[in-house]
Amino acid sequence: MNVRLRAFLSTLLHATFLMSLVTGIDLYLTSTYSVSILPLGRPRVKNVHKVFALFFGFLGILHLAVNLRMYKAELKALLTES
Repeated sequence: MNVRLRAFLSTLLHATFLMSLVTGIDLYLTSTYSVSILPLGRPRVKNVHKVFALFFGFLGILHLAVNLRMYKAELKALLTES
């Protein structure tokens, strides 16, 4: 598998996680303290959070599929060392 594809997927995965984290914190602060860190308004932040969370899940599954051979090799190495 191409190293650039793996790097691209990892970068997208991190970016979507960070966006989900920031919007999640904003939703928490808005509902608990009525303070917002994003100037979008609660309904729009909710929608952005949903989109990035779904995209994060999709990218996570894709990341696992692309790196499955590597994960199998690592698991085999861990089990044979014991």
